[in-house]
Amino acid sequence: NATTTTTTTTTMTGYLPHPPMELSEVRPLDICLLLAAGMGWELISRTTVLTMKLKPQSMLKKEVALELLTKETNALRKLGPSKFVETSKLERQVLAKEKELQTIKEGRKRNQEQVEKIVGRYGNLTLAALVFVFFYGVPVMTLMAPEPPSVIETDTMPAPPPQTLRDMLFPISSVGMGMRLARWGLEDANNSMGALVVMWSGQVFISKIMDGLEAFLLV
Repeated sequence: NATTTTTTTTTMTGYLPHPPMELSEVRPLDICLLLAAGMGWELISRTTVLTMKLKPQSMLKKEVALELLTKETNALRKLGPSKFVETSKLERQVLAKEKELQTIKEGRKRNQEQVEKIVGRYGNLTLAALVFVFFYGVPVMTLMAPEPPSVIETDTMPAPPPQTLRDMLFPISSVGMGMRLARWGLEDANNSMGALVVMWSGQVFISKIMDGLEAFLLV
C-alpha cells in the first residue's frame, strides 16, 4: 500500500472563515481500491435486483394476451344473451389467465425479496466485515489540526479554534453506529478517516445512479 505524506496549508479566504488544516497522510491506492470495491459490489447487487424486478418477455406476452382476451370478452358481453355461451367460455379463459399471472407474480415477488435479502443485507455486511478486518487501524487519510494560536484577535473577529476532521464532517461523523465503527482502531480517530467510510462512499455513489435508472426503467 502506497502512503503519501504531505503538508498542505489552506489560508483563511472565502466567504466562510476556515482554520488552516494540514494534510498529514493519504493512501491513494487504498482509497482507489476501497472505492472500486464499494462501487463494484453495489453495481453487481443492484443490477441483480433490477433484473429480478424487470418483467421477462414471456410475462409481458401473457399480459398482452390477457388484455386482448378481456377486450374480446367485453365486446361479446355487449352483444347480449345471444352470445352467452361464447362469453362464458371467454370469461373462464380470462379467469384462468388471471390466476396464472397472479401465481407468477407472487413467485417472482418471493424470489425478489430473497435475492434482496441475500445481496442487500448479508452481502453488504460481509463486505463491510472484510474491509473492517483487513484495514483495522489503518487510516486512509489523516488531517493534523494546527496548534491553537497564542493571542490572535482582531477588533472584528477572534481567531477560530482548531477543528478536527470529525468536526468538519459533523453531523455525518456522529450519526449511526457505522461511523463510530469506522473509527475503531485508529490512532487519531478525530483526525483520521477509516476505510469503511471510503467504501461506503463508493456504494452511495452507485446507489444514487441505480435509483434513477430503476425509476426510469420501472415506470
